[in-house]
Amino acid sequence: GEVFLSHEKAMKVYSDYVQGYDAARKALGEALDAPKCMLGPFDVAVQKKHGTKLGIRDVLIMPVQRVPRYILLLRVN
Repeated sequence: GEVFLSHEKAMKVYSDYVQGYDAARKALGEALDAPKCMLGPFDVAVQKKHGTKLGIRDVLIMPVQRVPRYILLLRVN
């Protein structure tokens, strides 16, 4: 717990990210649905280059999922 609290200021980045996540997800969805969207091909190119099936939506949710893991980790210990 002490190590976690010593990085409290850095964790504010996560808070800001999570607060803006829904708006970012909505904007990304609208962009991906646009007829001339270049994100779709970009997404596929990144997946091929890195050998993964994770798309941009999958990557954007990771910081949101990370915070609850930290809370669970602190509760267990």
